[in-house]
Amino acid sequence: AMASHNYGLQLWLYSVVLHRHLQNVVPEYDHRRHFGGVFYLFVRGMAASQDGIYFHKPALQTLDRLSALFEKNQVK
Repeated sequence: AMASHNYGLQLWLYSVVLHRHLQNVVPEYDHRRHFGGVFYLFVRGMAASQDGIYFHKPALQTLDRLSALFEKNQVK
């Protein structure tokens, strides 16, 4: 479901936005301590097992690189 519905793109966009927000509002922000990761919960898949749970914690280096790309391509 993550790939077929393009949730991966959503995961990266929201992760970069959250990462940048935390950098602005949390004093001494530390990705390892303050960014817990991303959960997608597919309720139908959770009915009988944990197959409906997807977790990913984006690497700091990847978030910083994506954030820099957005910074360079701001619409003015």
